[in-house]
Amino acid sequence: MKLSVKDDYGISKSITKNVNVKQGNRRPVANFTFQPSLPRPNETIMFNASLSYDIDGSVVLYNWDWDNDGEFEIKNTLLKTSTNKWDREGKYNVTLKVEDNNGSFSTITKQIVIVNRPYAKFEISGDLYVGKDIKFIDCSTDEGYITNYTWDFGDGGKSYEINPIHSYKEKGNYTVVLKIKDDDGYEDVFSMKISIVPPPPHHINLFLVISFLTLIVAFTAAGSIILIKRRERRKMMEKEKEEIIDLIKKIIRKE
Repeated sequence: MKLSVKDDYGISKSITKNVNVKQGNRRPVANFTFQPSLPRPNETIMFNASLSYDIDGSVVLYNWDWDNDGEFEIKNTLLKTSTNKWDREGKYNVTLKVEDNNGSFSTITKQIVIVNRPYAKFEISGDLYVGKDIKFIDCSTDEGYITNYTWDFGDGGKSYEINPIHSYKEKGNYTVVLKIKDDDGYEDVFSMKISIVPPPPHHINLFLVISFLTLIVAFTAAGSIILIKRRERRKMMEKEKEEIIDLIKKIIRKE
């Protein structure tokens, strides 16, 4: 810095000195995100202040005001995340206050909208085999009524029925997605991963086979027994015949 002076006689003089100018502490920047973006009543909401920062230091403390009344329900926490929920539909203003390592602070307020949007869900019924019909059963709920169903079966197939039936031409892993919309225009999505496999080979009923073979053996054994009895009877008849012939011969001799 240079200072120059001049008197009324026109004589001037100047002096130069180095001055170190220190910049004052800059305030931190507060920011946060929340999930889900459109929460339901009594649904837990995760708040994350990781987007907050301090350009010339660091953010060290976090404060949360859930109803924007100036009173912070969570004070001077070191944690960047927090949770909260509301039991009724409505719009709620949430304020985050952050403080840096030099004591400076800043705030930001965002609006949270709580709505009774629908719940999408479904179940499946049937064998997950190639070429087999699979029934997709809607289990979605809503306080009003659901006006639209959009099914994506993951193989290019789609349906707009409530409980559609679909079959897959090839084996593989597929993600089935159901998207619904209710009478208030709110939407929800539910997905499920399924694995389609080739159908199993036709199995022969082992019990029937064993039963059939048992019958064959039984009939064979019965036939053998009958044959043996017939042979024994024939031998007996031949023996009796020989005895009769011998007896006749003896009678003739005596005469």
